Amino acid sequence: IAVSALPAGGTIRFADGRVVVGGIIGVSDLPGLTFTPNPGFAGDAGVFSYVASDGRGGSAAQALRLSVGAPPDPPAPPAGFDALAYTAGYADLSAAFGTNASAATQHYLTNGRAEGRRFDLFNPASYMAANPDVAAAFDFNPSGAAAHYIVNGRGEGRAAGGVDMLEYTAGYADLRQVLGTNETAAVRHYLTHGRAEGRTDRFDGLAYVASYPDLAAAFGPDDRAGARHFIQTGAAEGRTVRFDPNSYLAANADLLAAFGDDRDAASRHYLQHGRSEGRGTEFNGAGYLAANADVAAAFGGDAAMAAWHYVHYGRAEGRALP
Repeated sequence: IAVSALPAGGTIRFADGRVVVGGIIGVSDLPGLTFTPNPGFAGDAGVFSYVASDGRGGSAAQALRLSVGAPPDPPAPPAGFDALAYTAGYADLSAAFGTNASAATQHYLTNGRAEGRRFDLFNPASYMAANPDVAAAFDFNPSGAAAHYIVNGRGEGRAAGGVDMLEYTAGYADLRQVLGTNETAAVRHYLTHGRAEGRTDRFDGLAYVASYPDLAAAFGPDDRAGARHFIQTGAAEGRTVRFDPNSYLAANADLLAAFGDDRDAASRHYLQHGRSEGRGTEFNGAGYLAANADVAAAFGGDAAMAAWHYVHYGRAEGRALP
């Protein structure tokens, strides 16, 4: 086989070396013949032409046009991914990458996602809410806040978070209307006005998600997704928080023993296990009040407070249950 033309878009090689125009390729070399595109090349690579001879005077010319498809797009990080916040959430990543956002993104795509690492463990807005001097120094810039925690805050023993800004906004109709899901605006409001007004992150995103099967199926144990949903659509739809973690704990003695008065753990358990297990969520508050006159005198007929009392005090005191 005599080579008469080679494609310009790459290199044809066989086991013993590079194929050149005018060169001869033996039949035994054919299985090892390869074409390698030029780096970054895509499209029409050109023509590979040759003349095959049978050694007895017979020959035939052949031309093969080669094309190279475009490489697939590199994987993209998920919506909402913040490389510095991802780094700040893990001490080992902070030590390895510092504030190198590109390296952090590449780590998540190649390793972190497969390792089950989360990119929402550190929340810059919550960090600023807990550290007003950081918010002031970086003018409420989330990237600056995340970088500060990576470089200085963790080593200084600073609180990584405090008030959650989505739950803060979700808890107040006026803030929902004005701030929406803008967490930077929310932390600015909180530090400028809300903290002095006694406002808190009183909205319970996990309990809200647990209140509705469609939200539970869509979000799982994601409190911030719940708060975001309530701000954007849930409040307008007339949705409210109907799941009571205290009632769920009081109605399930094994969970109360395991979690104590941890509301978030209770809601998380219900979303991950209890719902599919068909667990009861309603504590017999009226019966508990009827069996404990002093509690009834303190809380009247409030069944929710009855569950709260049993979780925090009644069980440990050996109070009678209906």
